[in-house]
Amino acid sequence: ENNFYNHIRDLTALSISMIQLNSKTPPVKILDYGSNVTTWANIRRKINTDSIDVTVFDPFHELQSTNIDLGFRLNIVSEEEYFMTERFDLTIFGSYVQYDENFLTALNSKNLHLGDYVLFTHTPLSLEKPFVSKQFSDYTGIQTVHSFRDVSKVFEKLGYNLIFKSTLPPEGASVEDEYINKTVYANLLFTKLKN
Repeated sequence: ENNFYNHIRDLTALSISMIQLNSKTPPVKILDYGSNVTTWANIRRKINTDSIDVTVFDPFHELQSTNIDLGFRLNIVSEEEYFMTERFDLTIFGSYVQYDENFLTALNSKNLHLGDYVLFTHTPLSLEKPFVSKQFSDYTGIQTVHSFRDVSKVFEKLGYNLIFKSTLPPEGASVEDEYINKTVYANLLFTKLKN
């Protein structure tokens, strides 16, 4: 619950609760890019998780499932092929996007399994053009900070509407000082437009 993570998990829990209220066919299927079991153990304390089914995509995870009983189905996979044919209600990108420089160009293939709702949490986005910056946190490598405008346009093209946005203190984005005033540390919730 340190730092801003309690807010992030609250946003995730509220998003799931909203989807549960609108869902006619439980369980709510969730695809979580780059999360971990700790996050979901915390979510379990916040909302009723009896009717959720979570797939966590962790490319560094060596096992294909977990035996931890959280009271709901939780599967950790390391290859996208394990869920490419599944349909999800919610896709979560929690601080994932900046580590994939080709995220926006690859999004059309990800559209095969994006949910009706897509939630971005604690994601650094540029208020201007995209840029590459060193990161200064537990991870000290390079991050690609995509443009908020580009992300919004791509999702609009894919048939989504931005229904919620909020920010966290930009210092949390851990970008180089020259970029701090050009960066928003964003939470975004998109929903698929109904035909």
